[in-house]
Amino acid sequence: MRRLTLGTIKMTLTTERTISSPLERDDFDSLLEMYSEPDSNKFVKPFQNKHPDFFSDFLNKRLLQNETSIGFWVVRCKETGEIMGTVNLNFFESIDGHHIGCHLKRENWNKGLATEILSKLVTYGLKEKGLNTIYGLVEKENLVSKQLLKKIGLHYHSNKEILNTDIEIYCT
Repeated sequence: MRRLTLGTIKMTLTTERTISSPLERDDFDSLLEMYSEPDSNKFVKPFQNKHPDFFSDFLNKRLLQNETSIGFWVVRCKETGEIMGTVNLNFFESIDGHHIGCHLKRENWNKGLATEILSKLVTYGLKEKGLNTIYGLVEKENLVSKQLLKKIGLHYHSNKEILNTDIEIYCT
């Protein structure tokens, strides 16, 4: 498994079942398949009903952002190396803070993987990056993700409309 470093900072995040490393162009095809799965973006309104070119542009922007500050990782199965999804910890201007996110292939839903991965990412953000607060953004209707954010230690903070969508904001 490849391991990227920036200076002396390890950029690979490892959990019991996964290894997450920064996005690379070779990952695009598998991620484009994930974004096109049924219900993949059910609770991500800005990603709904988009052409594959939209997602290619999105991934290219994440690739460029990672050149200055790693914030978008590809999640792989530790045993097989197969891509399972993505995870992110990025600065988001709309909330003036860093937020977490996780997008998994449908076959990886309901297995506790998002809890495992995001728990690791929150710890990384607070301890390694020295962030004081990490936010989780979720559409009001997404009950599963609200439970997930609570499970990993975030608590309700506020509501805000972002990109014409009612969002609940949780924080550490």
